[in-house]
Amino acid sequence: LKLNANQNYGGANIGFAGEVVNFSHPTAVNATRLVVNPSISYPLVSQPAFYVTPKISVHSAYYAMGANNTGSLQDVSNTLPIFSLDSGVALEREGNMFNSAYVQTLEPRAFYVYVPYKDQSQLPNFDSAQADFSITQMFMENRFFGSDRVGDANQLTLALTSRLLEPENGMEHLKVMIGQRISFSTPRVNLVTPATTTNKSDILLALAGRMTRHWSL
Repeated sequence: LKLNANQNYGGANIGFAGEVVNFSHPTAVNATRLVVNPSISYPLVSQPAFYVTPKISVHSAYYAMGANNTGSLQDVSNTLPIFSLDSGVALEREGNMFNSAYVQTLEPRAFYVYVPYKDQSQLPNFDSAQADFSITQMFMENRFFGSDRVGDANQLTLALTSRLLEPENGMEHLKVMIGQRISFSTPRVNLVTPATTTNKSDILLALAGRMTRHWSL
């Protein structure tokens, strides 16, 4: 059972996400999990050309352990604050290519996340897994899917995007994006042993283009 709500009040975006899940299995550990995740974000700067938006949220999970419990897992809760700061700039210039007018953008973006460390090894894990590192995941606050793990973080993601747009309707013909995540402290919450100890991620490159009216790559 899920409940989600969002409300804009005085320029601030107030959000709430909550769920109750009953995990039942004839032989595995059973539990009822309650998760609440309230959040508030407020754009300190919100202009057509640039933005700065801080966000504070709290992820709280409570487990009521059920049948088939060996005794090692008791009713337990886990609460962690999450802070993020998203900022970016959109610069534009007009040009001409192949006798066609276009608008080229240059969009640097910086995304910072801080989550304090808390030992979660004694918590049950029903549906969490570590997300693959990707262009989309670079801008997520939690490096885990599911609600059983919240990854500690003190990290900054830097990315640069450039697009070629039609000036009349904004149709995107080409998009190039490059990005990297830098961690200021080594993450300690893991479901699998990290393959590397470096605090710099791989550099990711994304390329998308509209080849014809009906085909894109």
